[in-house]
Amino acid sequence: MPVHLFGQCCDMDVILDIAWRHSLIVIEDAAQAVNATYRGRQAGSFGTGCFSLYATKNVMSAEGGVVTTSDPDLADRVRLLRSHGMRTCYEYEMLGYNQRMTDVHAALGVAQLGRIDQATRKRRHNAAALSAGITSVPVPTVRPECDHVWHQYTVRLPGDRSRDAALQRLAAASIGCAVFYPEPLHRLPHIHAVVGDQRLPAAENLAREVLSLPVHPGLSPHDLDRIVTEVNKL
Repeated sequence: MPVHLFGQCCDMDVILDIAWRHSLIVIEDAAQAVNATYRGRQAGSFGTGCFSLYATKNVMSAEGGVVTTSDPDLADRVRLLRSHGMRTCYEYEMLGYNQRMTDVHAALGVAQLGRIDQATRKRRHNAAALSAGITSVPVPTVRPECDHVWHQYTVRLPGDRSRDAALQRLAAASIGCAVFYPEPLHRLPHIHAVVGDQRLPAAENLAREVLSLPVHPGLSPHDLDRIVTEVNKL
């Protein structure tokens, strides 16, 4: 279950090789990666793709989501599951659920799809401006085989610098920033109950050190300059 985090695809060659050698299926968490590509292929096309259309996503319908697959049998099963197990009204073929997106939400999503390329170009422009200007912290990189869609622009403050203090200073300067994500999964109570005490130092360090800066299409050149200036003051 690879997660295409922040808008850049995982190394799918490695993941697909592991899946092939062990006869595993691949389910892509592409919630943050609509329009992202890996070696020219869209996120969500390597296995079963799961996309979120929550209000913060690059394409949004306020709520809802999309499943992508090239398997017609799986597509048929998903359609049954989302609508009470019915193919025809009141003819129940299996246990199903009420998980249909409303027509209003779907209309919002369809309208957004018409603007996705324009919005992605703006996000890439904004990310390039941030990367060119920020000198105080390491900036994110784009692997050559990937087209990044910049759902988040995430920097990392090395361990000898306080991420939380930086968050407070940027907030005081009216720079809207956030932490994705403040706790590694193995420390969440319902997962800890299953896996027990684990030491995962890479995940733990990242949770203490990462900070996401604004990169959305609504930023103006003045906004970008202010962000760069305030981050470089850290």
